[in-house]
Amino acid sequence: SSSPARMFYNFHPAADGAPSRPPFVLLNGGPGAATGVLMAFGTGPVRLGPEAAQNPASWTTMGHLLYVDARGTGFSYLVADDPSNDEARADAMELGNFNSYLDAADFVRVIMRFLAARPQLAQSEVVIVGESYGGVRATLIVNMLLFFADFDAGGPGRYDDPALVAEIEAFL
Repeated sequence: SSSPARMFYNFHPAADGAPSRPPFVLLNGGPGAATGVLMAFGTGPVRLGPEAAQNPASWTTMGHLLYVDARGTGFSYLVADDPSNDEARADAMELGNFNSYLDAADFVRVIMRFLAARPQLAQSEVVIVGESYGGVRATLIVNMLLFFADFDAGGPGRYDDPALVAEIEAFL
């Protein structure tokens, strides 16, 4: 189990606006790094340098871009009942909130909920792009989506999340 979290994402539609373009889900490395770096230094529509400028090589020419910050990075954050309580804040930093499976489950939920809210994109193939640790995260995301039954209570894996399994089944 983990503490509740608010997951931040940033979406840029494809340059031509075509809903048939694939959504690219961009995941940064770290762990502990926000996706703003990926957006600002190469993939997004604006590129940072001495001055911000339009990026002629933006990935929006290929599809829609969805940048998602992991819990505790960028603008994503853990939710505490009483953030002024030092002990509660320390408990939020325990391993229960930071492990590879929980991290991937956060992203599976964000991706499914994002697509469910945008049915025009839900029929497109989704491309998951992971940089550095994002590659580990991407592998676990795909594993969870393909073999979701393994993550039900009593499954063969190390991580059980019956609520995630139910959400994947409903989404599919």
